Amino acid sequence: AGIMSGDLLLKINGLEITSFDTYRSILTGSDPETPSVYTILRNNNIISFNVYANRYFHLLFFIFAFLGLGFLFNGFMVGYSKPDDSTSIIFFILGFTASLGLLIYGGVTFYIGTNFFLNINYQICLTAFFPAFFHFFLTYPHRYNFKRRKLVISLVYIITFLIEILLMYSGI
Repeated sequence: AGIMSGDLLLKINGLEITSFDTYRSILTGSDPETPSVYTILRNNNIISFNVYANRYFHLLFFIFAFLGLGFLFNGFMVGYSKPDDSTSIIFFILGFTASLGLLIYGGVTFYIGTNFFLNINYQICLTAFFPAFFHFFLTYPHRYNFKRRKLVISLVYIITFLIEILLMYSGI
C-alpha cells in the first residue's frame, strides 16, 4: 500500500489516529470498495495516498472460540452431573476460565478493542486458568492432602494474580 517501516500514521480519511483502538474503529467502519486516504509522516514530510482495506476471515479466532465453547460445555456438563462434588466444581471453573481465556489467544481484542470491559474479564479468566489448572490436578484423579494445602492453593491464586497485575502495569 506504500507504507514503509518508520512511517507515522497521522490520519485516515481526515480523522486523527490517537490510539490503536481509534485506528481499528476507523478501519472496521470503512467500505472495502472505497479507498481510504492515509496521511503519514515520513522523513519530516507529510504524504497522503489511497489504501484499500481488505476484509478477511479470522480463522484462528474461530478455532479458539470453538475450543473455548467446548471447554465451557464440557465444564458445564461435569459440574451439572455432580454439583456437590468439589472436583466437579473445580473442573467447571477450569472450563469457564479456559473458555474465556482462549478468546484472548484467538484475538478477540481485534473485535472488541483493548480498553473494553469484556477484555478485562477475558484477561481475568486467562489469568485464573493457570491456578485453576494447578488446583484441579491437586484434586483429580486423587485428592492430594498435605500440610497447609489450602494455604498453598490460595498462594498460587494470589501470586498468579499479583504477577499479572505487575505485568499489566509494567507494560511488558
